[in-house]
Formats: sequence, structure tokens, C-alpha cells
Amino acid sequence: MNESGKYEAVDRFDGHFADIRILSCQSWRTCQLDGEKIICRHLPKGYPVVEVNEQHMITISNMPTTVASIFSLNDELIDIIFSYLRPKDLLQTLSTGKSVKRLITMNRAIRCTLRSGRHAIQSLDNIHRLHQARAIHPITISRVLRLGCARRCELCRVKKVAKSRPQWGVVACWECLNLQKVNKRWYKTGYDHVKLNSYHKRHSDTLFRIFQHDQCIAYPYGHRRESSGGVKTSDGFEILWSNPVKDREGNYVGPVLTYDMIKPMVNHIETDPAHTISQFLHIHSPGDINEARYKLFNEAYIEESKSAEYTSRYKQNEKSYKQFMSRSKKIDRVLDALYKVLSFINERHLNSSPNFLHQATKERTSILRRLLLCYHEEYNMSMKHCLTFDTGLLQLDRELHNDSLKEILQTPSTMNTKKAMAIANDLYHRYSWLLSEQASMSAGIRCLFLNGRLLTTFGARYKPKYKQRPRRFKQWSDTSSNRRP
Repeated sequence: MNESGKYEAVDRFDGHFADIRILSCQSWRTCQLDGEKIICRHLPKGYPVVEVNEQHMITISNMPTTVASIFSLNDELIDIIFSYLRPKDLLQTLSTGKSVKRLITMNRAIRCTLRSGRHAIQSLDNIHRLHQARAIHPITISRVLRLGCARRCELCRVKKVAKSRPQWGVVACWECLNLQKVNKRWYKTGYDHVKLNSYHKRHSDTLFRIFQHDQCIAYPYGHRRESSGGVKTSDGFEILWSNPVKDREGNYVGPVLTYDMIKPMVNHIETDPAHTISQFLHIHSPGDINEARYKLFNEAYIEESKSAEYTSRYKQNEKSYKQFMSRSKKIDRVLDALYKVLSFINERHLNSSPNFLHQATKERTSILRRLLLCYHEEYNMSMKHCLTFDTGLLQLDRELHNDSLKEILQTPSTMNTKKAMAIANDLYHRYSWLLSEQASMSAGIRCLFLNGRLLTTFGARYKPKYKQRPRRFKQWSDTSSNRRP
């Protein structure tokens, strides 16, 4: 079909029949002529009637437009299409209409989120742990997708946060948890941290039962001492969720138990022994904590996490391999730059330099070259530098890393002949006081000489005495085991 919407009649046209090529199905059809119209009897029912003119051109009349719809596809094809979409794309698809919204099920949302990165996997793992205990409000499909593209705090929507808090199941920044009074302390003792306050003393057994319940999220902190002064524990107060919080869609997020529910729950339990904590939370919770909503997420997460674990492990191995290859290539570039510098550490080049004041000898240049060969290749990504020097003198090692060879270790690709000559002159001038056996032994550099014989390299079992970089933040740990009646 051309731009004018016409088909060309070819082969024969004798006034009664015509052979016409139907481009939509790439085939030929024999049509009968009826006046000025051609009736295509071999076409499916409802196919439009075409018209012919004197130039043997036929025109379509009332051509129906057929649009491919995603609703006509089966579940397997829809899963394949959604596998190429990010959580942000599916989140935008949810707002297009109710019919499209039905296609995005909990399984597909979790599958898409688990493929988006390690932070999303950790967030859903935190949510699932609290979800199984029914300690937080049920999660919705849209919030599952938001966890996959979480970049901001769910409460203030300003601060950058990568994943959900493991203790609350909410993507919240530190300022919101403290400055905005999202969590609150339930004190057990007075100001002396010894005597229990009057209310906690009267209902200590009931409160201990509440705080120990699986559906109640509370973490003990602080210090508490016995009146005798012998026992000291870390449960002077309990940190609870202060008030119910809603997300941008109006759904409740965070723990089911809040600070204001403690005293009504104590009265509910003590009035009748048959009353339970779960009954109270089901009645007085502001959100819908229906068991079916918990079951929907838990079953979908367990089903999808098995395949996601394999995918995550494969991606991690692929990432580790790429990092290893990148580190290997950088080590090769650093060694090329280092050997280019070593090629200019000789008496002919150093003595020919106009700004060089010290007389270079063969023995001194040989010692300096062997000093720079006291390196070890570091393929461990936790190490800051790809080469580490261990000459026996810690101050000298640090100076080589942070000053003398800093340009070689950081940007080895920019090393040219002019820079290599300048670095060689600087190294000889800076470490000329070490370039003798007596001076090296007195400085503690014993790796250069052994029984008067100059060494050239390390042994096969050599391991550098460098520690890995420590963690910047201490990982959160559950303190519920510190609680006592």
C-alpha cells in the first residue's frame, strides 16, 4: 500500500476478473468485477471493498485499523516484555489506566525490583523479614517498585537514601528519624537509671510480653542497674515508632505498633486473659492489616527470590570478573610506567642532566632500581593502590605511595618520556642518602641486602603487611536480646 492508499491491479484486467496483490498479507487474490467495484471473495469476512479507476488503480474504502494490543498477548510474552523494563518504567505504567494496572502483578513487580540492584534486594529482604512477622503494614505493588528505584527519603523526599532501614522497614533518612520525632523512647527507669518508674513497675510483666512479641517492633537501648548495683544491662528504654505514617499514595508504612498504643494495649490484655496482642493490633491499627495482603507479598517474594538469587550471583560474578580485569590492566599500565622511569635511572642519563648536582655511579643507580622493585601486585579490590611497596621502612613506603610515585599509581596512561626523565631525576636526588649498603642497613631497609649480596626481588611466598580499608559505618544489629523483665 503506497502513500495514497491504493493497490495496483496487475497481470490481467478483462472487465470481469482482476488479479490483485494484497500487500497486507503479501499474497495474490482473484477478484470479480461488479460494475465499478471489485469484490474479493477469497478475503476474510469484513474485508473492505476496493474500487478501480481507468488507470487500473484500485482504492480501499472503509479500511479498518487493527492495532496490536498488549492485552492480546499471553503471560509468557508479557513477562518477556516486562523483563526489559526498570522499576521506574513499571511505576509510570501503573498510572496509565486500570486495565494496564491489572497486568502488573505482585510477582512481576518483585521480579523487576530484585533485578534492579543490590540495594533493592536488601530493601526487599528487610521488608520480607518484618512482613513475615506481621510487624509492619502490608506493602503495595507501587511501593515495591518504588523500593527498586529508591533514591530519596519516603518521609521528607529530600535527603538521599539508598535502601530501607532494617529496623523499621522504611526508606528514611537520619534527620527524619531523629529531628522529626518519627521514633520515640519509652523509659523504664527514672533519672537515676536504677529504680523503675511507677507505671513500668506495676505492669512490668505485661510490658515485657508486649515488647517481646513478634508483631511489636521495639529496640532496647540505654543502661539500667539493679538497686544493689551489681547488675547492669542495656535496656534502660525502648525505641518505638511514634505515630502512623503514610506514603505519597496515602498507604500506611512502617511498624504496626506505635508509642500511643502501649497503654491501651496494656489495659486490653489485663482486663481479660483471653485477649491477645494480635487481636488488639487487628482492631486498633489505622491501616488494613488483612492476612491476605501479607500472604500475597510473602508467597510472591519466596517464589521470585529463588531465581533472583541465581541472577544476583551471576551479576556479582560478572562484576567481580570485570573489576579483576580492570585492575589487571591498570597494573600492567602502572608497571609499564614504572619500568619507563627505571630505564632512565642510569649513570649516563643522570650525569648528563644539567640540573643534577650529585655524581651518579653504577652502584647507586643499581640500588635505587632495586629499591623501586620492592613492590607487590595487589589484585584485591579493597586495596587502595594496585601496587604496594614494602622496603622495610614504613616512612619510605608511605612517601613512595603518596608523593614520589603518586602520579604513576594514579594516572599511568599519561606517562611520557619527559615525565619519566623528571621522575627519575627527582627519585635519585631525593633518596641519594639511602643509596649505600651502610646507610640502608642503618635505616632499617634490610630487603636490599642479604649477607652483603644485593637482592633483586621478593620470594614466591611474600605477602605485604598492609591492612584492608576499614568500614566507614558500623552495621546495625538487633538489640532485642538485651531486654530483660
